Amino acid sequence: TPFSPVLSIFTSMISHADFTHLFSNCFVLYLLADNVEDAIGNKFKFLIFAALTGVAGTLGHAMLDTSSTIPLVGISGVCSGMIGAYILLHPKAQFRCLMVVIVFFRMMNIPAYVIFIFWLIGQVTGLFSGADNVAYWAHLFGLGAGMALIPLFKRRDVPLMPKEDFPSGVET
Repeated sequence: TPFSPVLSIFTSMISHADFTHLFSNCFVLYLLADNVEDAIGNKFKFLIFAALTGVAGTLGHAMLDTSSTIPLVGISGVCSGMIGAYILLHPKAQFRCLMVVIVFFRMMNIPAYVIFIFWLIGQVTGLFSGADNVAYWAHLFGLGAGMALIPLFKRRDVPLMPKEDFPSGVET
């Protein structure tokens, strides 16, 4: 092949299955990556952090889903790494979400840790529910890498699990 297997680890991260896949990954990065980058404080260190979380997701998936014949594509390991870092940096941040219950619509502020818990439950249940072409192991390994690496990459003055609320920029 013209590309080495090492290079394919990175090229798989910039490939996506379809527009929805690309959009959802970009949306997660839009929501979280700027705050993680601010906590790291250096664009180059941030890119290294992102690449390491993506590689961890890719390798974790490759090691634990050896029977898969579906190509692994997407930056989900990086997105999950951002989720892991964000939850340690800003667990009390609030996200403004549209809640729909039958015909009732309401905007609500939901803490980041609550969204994280639901996301994590979705990943774990998806992992054990059968084949659906989602790389759950890549998500979980990316998450673990983000949580493990952010203490090493963040600026010294940035606390982990701060007690005060993080300003969300959203009116309540």
